Amino acid sequence: MLGGPKPVAALDLLRRLGLMHAVFGHDLGTDGRPGVAWEALRLLDLGLGREARRDLMAAAALLPVREERVPAAKGRHTSLAASLLRTALKWPTRSGERVEALHAAAPQLLQVLQEGLRGEDGAVGKESLQVTLGRCLLALKDSWREGCLLGALLGSPTDPAGTAEGCRSLVAAVGGWGLQGCWEWKPPVNGRRVMALLGVSGKEVGPVMAAITDWQLAQPGGSARECEAWLLTQTRWAPSVREATAPEAGDGSVEK
Repeated sequence: MLGGPKPVAALDLLRRLGLMHAVFGHDLGTDGRPGVAWEALRLLDLGLGREARRDLMAAAALLPVREERVPAAKGRHTSLAASLLRTALKWPTRSGERVEALHAAAPQLLQVLQEGLRGEDGAVGKESLQVTLGRCLLALKDSWREGCLLGALLGSPTDPAGTAEGCRSLVAAVGGWGLQGCWEWKPPVNGRRVMALLGVSGKEVGPVMAAITDWQLAQPGGSARECEAWLLTQTRWAPSVREATAPEAGDGSVEK
């Protein structure tokens, strides 16, 4: 039933029969958010396929345990939600990974919604929120719409209309801020150019590339030249920048 057309009804039946622990091996409580998510989804036109809807409902149902971790193979840990889906329901590994990613992104998407789109007190700068939104998209990729709904659900856990409104605002922000498809973008400056420009190497390159990703999310459409100019102003790499732009370079060009 959970994989069928009425996953919320299936969850409700399991709760009423007291079978949640028997099926999942964990008491998920009586949280009503899956029903709210389902009703909000009916108010929206997100174009989600069957598997995407199923995983979204699972993510909503498992929100109460989203921060719980359990041991996994080779001494590692995984989320309780992903473990339950894999071991109790025998769902594909990709579903567990998708739900885990949705749970990780939802609080950040709620922050963007509350501080950037609804103007609550204590709002941080738009650029910072834009980067936060972009980072969520990079993690969720094609599941970003489900993430928008789940983030809105955290802010309106009992209100389907409020959840739908919040989801619409987040989806609109993705387009309005030019972030749609950002997970497919190539960096404006590659690692080899970073090494030549800043004089960094090895493990030093990774943090620079991460900063370039944030710059690109904050400046969609920014050129390689603009990115390089920005890199040379960043004091966090000051020693390398001074070496790369030392006077002996002559006309101020970067030493290769």
